[in-house]
Parts: sequence; structure tokens; C-alpha cells
Amino acid sequence: MPANTVSLLLTNQRFVEAYMVGCNHEMTRELRYHEYPIDQRGTYFRQFWDVRGYVPAPGETLEAEALRDIKPVHQWPAAAGLGSNSARRPRPAASTSCSS
Repeated sequence: MPANTVSLLLTNQRFVEAYMVGCNHEMTRELRYHEYPIDQRGTYFRQFWDVRGYVPAPGETLEAEALRDIKPVHQWPAAAGLGSNSARRPRPAASTSCSS
């Protein structure tokens, strides 16, 4: 992208969750291969996006858990599909009405 440009981005939560599950699965396999004693329910990777630039709203307390991209995998409901396991708080609905 050229310098001094702005772009909007919409997260594909299904992709993020699938990618993170794959990373966690492979890390578990690697640790088991090297005979490292692990809890196989571990979620080693929970952050996909860099949150260093996140600026909380005035008066908002910044909780690290609220910035994670996924919940720990062992806490995902069995019936939940990909895309519904975000650890982030839902964004408030944007108001589309205009008052004059």
C-alpha cells in the first residue's frame, strides 16, 4: 500500500480460529514428540492480530483476556462452529439512524 493511505479490514473469524487450532495442534504434536510433559488441553497460541495499537475508550479498563482472538480451545462448546469462539467482547451495534 502506498504511504499515507487508509484501509478498512474485516476479520474472517472462521479463518482465524481454523488457523489458531492448527497452530495449537502442531505445537502439541511437537511437544509430545520431544516427550515434554504437557497438559494436552493447552492452548499455546490465542493471538492472531497484533493489539499493541489498541487504544481503550476513556474510562475503559484494559483486560488482556478481552484482546485475545480465541478462547482456550478446550473451552469451546462441542456444537459451536468455527467463527463463534472469539474471546473478544462483541462490538456495540452501529447506529444507522440519523437525527436532525
